Amino acid sequence: MVHRWYKILVPSVLALGLSGCGTGEGDNGDAAVDVPEDAEPSADVLDAQRSFGVELFQKAWEEDRNTLLSPVSAYMALAMTLNGADGDTHAEMAETLGVTENEMGELNETMQVMLAEMTSSEDVTFELANSIWAEEGRAVDEDFHQVMEEYYDASFHEVDFSDPATEDTMNDWVSDETNGMIDDLVDGLDPDMVMMLVNALYFQGDWTLPFDEEATYEETFTTASGEEETVNMMTETEDYAYGTFDGYEAVELPYGENEDFSMIAALPDEDADPGDVLNSWQDPEWLEELDEQEVQVNFPSFEIEEDNVLHPILQEMSMIEAFDSEAAEFPHLFAEGGGGFFISGVQQMTKMEVTEEGTEAAAATGVGVTSVSSSTSMTFDRPFFLLLMENETKTPLFMGYVENPAD
Repeated sequence: MVHRWYKILVPSVLALGLSGCGTGEGDNGDAAVDVPEDAEPSADVLDAQRSFGVELFQKAWEEDRNTLLSPVSAYMALAMTLNGADGDTHAEMAETLGVTENEMGELNETMQVMLAEMTSSEDVTFELANSIWAEEGRAVDEDFHQVMEEYYDASFHEVDFSDPATEDTMNDWVSDETNGMIDDLVDGLDPDMVMMLVNALYFQGDWTLPFDEEATYEETFTTASGEEETVNMMTETEDYAYGTFDGYEAVELPYGENEDFSMIAALPDEDADPGDVLNSWQDPEWLEELDEQEVQVNFPSFEIEEDNVLHPILQEMSMIEAFDSEAAEFPHLFAEGGGGFFISGVQQMTKMEVTEEGTEAAAATGVGVTSVSSSTSMTFDRPFFLLLMENETKTPLFMGYVENPAD
């Protein structure tokens, strides 16, 4: 069959294609996540998803171009996919995600808690929603259905993928879940598709300490290649959490009154190896070394939109068999069981806009499954790294490298 990638800006998409048709009934309806009062995310799983995110970004990052990834979007999309896998495919995927086969319960429970807690901020908008669109007449595996509904808060929709109206229905759902930012996710459905899993991720937060728009000035930004670009440089002098490290300095720019989310901006020393920044990010303990002090932050406004092909990177991270059409095992997706499914591609698109008021960011991960067939002063006038995270769990929502904010 022909696999089609769709134009994605926010949602994480898992698309499954299968030639032919089958029998059985799907299930429609919206799920509501019900987290036990004493539920706690697994520290091991949180460590695993942070390590996964940093390694994924390290392999995707190139010094001479802008890079923007959403580790949490990629991790959640692959965690959902993992629930449909078995055998060596399951073992390899679990290893890449940093969990063992015995930790599947902890993985799903941690995703459940993250969905509930990360979207509960009172002064920052962070929306994370999942839905499963199944072909009419094909029943989803009951256990898979239960896990997706209970732990991933996924709503189920039975549709006819050959009907052009299905595109409008799906796009309306995505638009609703992304505050109207995305309204054309689906553009030309493959009639052989039997399921699409959609994850919509949207972030909007105002700075706790906004930049004064009238103070913004033009400044020269020197790219990694030595080219000079004129950028709009925002500036503010306030008490920020700040620290100097081996080869770089970093500042925390929080969002909202409650400071549930923050952007960590890291500026490598001019004579340092930028990769050293990423090496130190494997252990979140370094964040504890940031101390509040008066800092003049000169930070460029920018907008980045990136398209990343992730499956070659995941293969480098030892996820091999899932992409092998002859060896992959995904028997737990449909009630009819059987094999013949493999991941044909993983693609992520991201977008981030930073202004004097705050940050708006979106991400999309597509996993295609196919059948066989003092003041201290910091002036960010050269390439820098950024980490947008949820502060309680230290979950990296976005990781970025701004090589040229004017690009």
